[in-house]
Amino acid sequence: MENFAFTELLKNFGTNVHYWRTIRGQEVDFVIEKENKLIPIEVKSVLSEAKIPAGMRSFINDYHPSKAYIVNLKVKEKVIFDDVPVEFIYPFELSKNLVDV
Repeated sequence: MENFAFTELLKNFGTNVHYWRTIRGQEVDFVIEKENKLIPIEVKSVLSEAKIPAGMRSFINDYHPSKAYIVNLKVKEKVIFDDVPVEFIYPFELSKNLVDV
């Protein structure tokens, strides 16, 4: 599923697709840069509830993005973490959601 997400991001954002990792090992799979905004995207194959992974929480605390996405196969929900909307979306929704970023 990460390969699919990466391919979709490359098609839409080219070289503005990055990876984020802290010294402590927390990470976010993809960070896209659009119009001076950073948008974190985490891909989770196995997810049964709208739980925000530690790496995403750390990124949100450090950078306060305008929104964040968690791509998964089961959960479709929107939650707020530290005043940032975090959307749990299906893989096929990724490109559609990022058009308006």
